[in-house]
Amino acid sequence: MHTSLKLMEIHVNVLFKQVKNRLVSANGPEGDDAPLLFLGQTSEGRVLRFHQHLEGRQVEKVKAFLDDSHSPLNVAEFVRLVKGS
Repeated sequence: MHTSLKLMEIHVNVLFKQVKNRLVSANGPEGDDAPLLFLGQTSEGRVLRFHQHLEGRQVEKVKAFLDDSHSPLNVAEFVRLVKGS
């Protein structure tokens, strides 16, 4: 039996094509562009994947923000960090 965290990892792998855990495109016939990030949260942990074109500094800022965040998540601040503005 898979854990909820393992199921979330399977979920992101089904949804998106990835290279080295970086999102490239949607895994469908259209091959649409992948989102800037995928965040899947379970009671066991988090599955986090970033778009292949996000810069390292943006990735590190988002990771630090998520590590320091308390519920509820400040969505506006989170979006600002992801977009790099």
